[in-house]
Amino acid sequence: MCGLFGFKLKTPLEDSTIYEAKKKLEDLKHRGPDNIGFWFDKKEGIFLGHTRLSIIDLTRDSNQPISKKNHHMIYNGEIYNHKILKKSLETKGVNFQTKGDSEVLIEEWINSGKETLLKLEGMFAFAIYDGKELIIARDIFGEKPLYYVNNKEGFFFSSEIGILKSFLNLKFSPSEDDIYSFLALGYLQGSNTGYDQIKSLSPSSIIVLDKKNNIKFKEYYKIDNIKQKNKKKSFEKKDQNNFKNILCESIESRMISDVPVGIFLSSGLDSSLIASIVSKEFNRKVDCFSVSFADGVDEFDLAKKISDYLGHNMIKIDSYTDYDWLNIPDNLFKLYETLNDNITGELVRIMSVKAKERITVALSGIGGDELFCGYNNYDFFLRNKNLLDNKYLNYLSAILYKTPIKNLERFKSFYYKVNGNNSYKYIGTKHWIYNYLVKNSSLKKIDLQNMNEENSIFSSIKKYDLQQTLPNYYLSANDLGSMRSSLEMRSPFLNKKILEFSNDFDEKFYVQNGKKFFIKNLLKEYLPQNLINKKKLGFIFPIARYIKNIKISDIKNDFIDKKTLEFLWQNKEKKDFVKFIMRLNILNKIKKND
Repeated sequence: MCGLFGFKLKTPLEDSTIYEAKKKLEDLKHRGPDNIGFWFDKKEGIFLGHTRLSIIDLTRDSNQPISKKNHHMIYNGEIYNHKILKKSLETKGVNFQTKGDSEVLIEEWINSGKETLLKLEGMFAFAIYDGKELIIARDIFGEKPLYYVNNKEGFFFSSEIGILKSFLNLKFSPSEDDIYSFLALGYLQGSNTGYDQIKSLSPSSIIVLDKKNNIKFKEYYKIDNIKQKNKKKSFEKKDQNNFKNILCESIESRMISDVPVGIFLSSGLDSSLIASIVSKEFNRKVDCFSVSFADGVDEFDLAKKISDYLGHNMIKIDSYTDYDWLNIPDNLFKLYETLNDNITGELVRIMSVKAKERITVALSGIGGDELFCGYNNYDFFLRNKNLLDNKYLNYLSAILYKTPIKNLERFKSFYYKVNGNNSYKYIGTKHWIYNYLVKNSSLKKIDLQNMNEENSIFSSIKKYDLQQTLPNYYLSANDLGSMRSSLEMRSPFLNKKILEFSNDFDEKFYVQNGKKFFIKNLLKEYLPQNLINKKKLGFIFPIARYIKNIKISDIKNDFIDKKTLEFLWQNKEKKDFVKFIMRLNILNKIKKND
C-alpha cells in the first residue's frame, strides 16, 4: 500500500518544478511512511513519485519507482497472485532481484503488455512509462484510488485529491448536478469529484498517454457484465463447495504478508466468515478489532463472543466517547476532500489509529453485500417482486398514497420506493426521504449513471452498486480511513472469481433462498446459530451526539424551501432525516469555508 504522484508535461521539466514535486510527496507520507522515491526525465517532462508502506519484502530493494528495460513504474496495492505469475516468468528466463510483487508486475508488463491487466488478481493503481507511452490503471473493483487532471500544461495524477488540488492551485466548485447527486445519494457519481479539472479514474480502466500527450481511455474488464440468460435458479452441493474453495483461496492469498495481519470484526456475516476461515481452515489466531459505542448500537459483545469461540484475540476500541461529533461535517470533508457523508471513513480512521499499534494489514468483510445482495433494498425488491412486476403498479401505488389511513407515512415511504423508473426506485429504497422531498419541495429529481432501465430492478441495482456505490462510497471510506494511519485493508470478497460465481445465479434463486444465502450457509459450518447475527447492523454511530448540538441555521441553504426545512427539523432525530440534514450541513460548512 503506497501513495502515487506523477505527471507528464507538454514541455521539458525545470529544476523548480522537480523541487516542488519532491516537496509535494511529503503530503502522501501517511500512505507510505517507509520510503519516498522519485524518477524523472527532464527532456520528456515526466516525473514519477512514490511513498512506500512496506508490506511484502521489507528491504530497500523493493522501494519504488522501479526501473527495468527502459520501463519505469510506481505502484500502489497488492498483487495476490504474484507468486504464480513469478513462477511463470521464471520459466521464460526472467531473473528476479527482489521478493516483492512490484518487480513481478513490471516484468509481467514488459512480457505481456496490456494483457497483464487480465492476469492480475489484486487491488492496484499504477503508472508505467516505457519511453513512448504513459499508462495508468486501476483495479476492477476500484479498491485503490487514482485521480487525474488533463489540462493545457500536461497530465497529472495522484492517489489523493489534495495533492493535485494544492500542486495545481485548484478550487472546489461542485456543479449543480454534483450537489443534487450528493443530496440524493451521499456521494458523487462516476468520475466527478466536485473540482472542474480533477477526475477519478473509473474501476477496470486504463489511460494511455502518448508522446504528444494525446489521451485514450479503455475499459479492460466489464465488471457490470452480469449475464441475463442461462442463470442457475436452484442450489446444488457442488455450488457451495465451489464457493468455499474460492473464498478460502482468496483469504489465504490476502494473508500473505511480511508484517502482522489482523481482522476488523463486526458481528456481521461477512467479517465473521472471514475470521472463521482464518481460524478453522488455516489455524491462524490473529488480533481482531471491533468498535464499542456507549450510547449507540453496539456490536462489540457479540463480536467478542465470535472471536473467543474461534480463538482469536479481540481488542476493544471505544475511543468514540471523546470524538467531536459536532464537527463531523468538517471532518468528513477533510477526510474525503470531496462530497461524501459516509461516516464509516471516520470510524475506520479512528479504528486504524488503535489497530496500527499491533498490525499493519487488516482484513475486511466489505464486498459481500454487493456481490450477494445483502442490503435491505435487495430484500425489499425480492419480497415484493410480484407487486413490482404488476403492470398496474403506478395506479395501485397512487391509490395507496391518497388513502386516508392512520400510518400514512409508511405508505408514503412505500410509494416513493416503488414508483417510477429504476433510478427512482433505487433512490427510494436507499434514501426514500429524497424522493419524498422532490415531490414536496424545490429539490431536483436525478437519474443515476449507468442504471439499466431495460433489465429488472434487481439486476440493475446490483450493477449500479458494483459500479458506483462500492468504489465511490464504501471503498473510498476504507482506503482513506485506514491509510491516514498507514494501515492496509484487504477485502477477500472482492475477488474476480467470487464476482463471476455470484453472477451465475438468477434473482429467482435469491427469492427462494434469501439474500447472502451462500455466506449464511457456509458460516453454519464454523459457528453455532446463536453467534450468527441475522440482523444487518454495520457501523451505526450514535446520532444523538451530532444532532443535539446543531441549529436549524446550520442546515438552511439555497436548495430547500422554508416549509421543507421545517419538516426536516421536526423529524431530525429519525435516521433517514439525520443523514439528509448532515448532507445539508456539510454543504453549508463548505460554503462558509470557501
